[in-house]
Amino acid sequence: MEKVFNIYNIVVVFWYIVSFFIIVYIYEKCIKRYTSKNERKKYEKNPPKISNSELSYLMYKKIVPEVLTSSILDLIDNEYLGVESRDNEYYLYEKGGNIEKLKQSDKYLLNILNRIIDGKKNVSLTKLYNFCDNKKDAIDFLINYNVYIKMLRNESTNEPYFETKLVYNTVSSYKTISYILWLASLVFTFYEHYSILGYLLILISYFVNELFLNCYKRTKKANDLYFDYIAYKNYLEEIDTLGYDKNDINTYITNGLILKTTNTNLKLDQGEFPYKLNKAIVRCVKKANDRR
Repeated sequence: MEKVFNIYNIVVVFWYIVSFFIIVYIYEKCIKRYTSKNERKKYEKNPPKISNSELSYLMYKKIVPEVLTSSILDLIDNEYLGVESRDNEYYLYEKGGNIEKLKQSDKYLLNILNRIIDGKKNVSLTKLYNFCDNKKDAIDFLINYNVYIKMLRNESTNEPYFETKLVYNTVSSYKTISYILWLASLVFTFYEHYSILGYLLILISYFVNELFLNCYKRTKKANDLYFDYIAYKNYLEEIDTLGYDKNDINTYITNGLILKTTNTNLKLDQGEFPYKLNKAIVRCVKKANDRR
């Protein structure tokens, strides 16, 4: 048994070396980003146009609640929705218009807002902010929100922003062998042979698996676009001093929300409404998810 245990320890040490190369391999193939000439940009006033949901996916690999806020602001800008302010409160109401011209996701968004307004003339931002405090309303909102997100994904272009992972089989084989070696360490324990390195293999395997599952790598083209929008974010942070086109104010605000810039709406003298609307939407989504 002693001889077998010594051979086992040699195999385990070898497997730690393999683990190191597996981690390096995952980093090179799935994490390390491409170099881009756009990394040197400090400001970018006119990045390539993409939709709100595509911008969110490009930056975060998911559609963030700020996309819903931005879509509402677009509907306001195109006069499908209106905003009025009275008694230190903002009210959102439907203005009508030919909704047949809208995308399916925007039609569905109007339907979500109609359910919140619930037959009344308008809805205050305070009511919107507190809407998901009620469990029934939270569940209803979350179902509709998830449908809306799915519709946005379906409407997005087929341009792949992230590379497909091609090393699933490699990682799967690594996990299987690591698990077998870990089980072997437990078997040796019954014979009073203890291998700390063998016990720790389960943790190393878990780390490698989590690293692989949670990493992503933008395509070369998407990486260039990503740095265009990082430079655009820098521009939005200083837009009040760098100057801007007054015809694009809504675009600056909606992109600023998704890029999480600081007070773009105030720098453009647009008041607090976009910020307060976004605060209400983000809280609604969070509360709805918390109540699942």
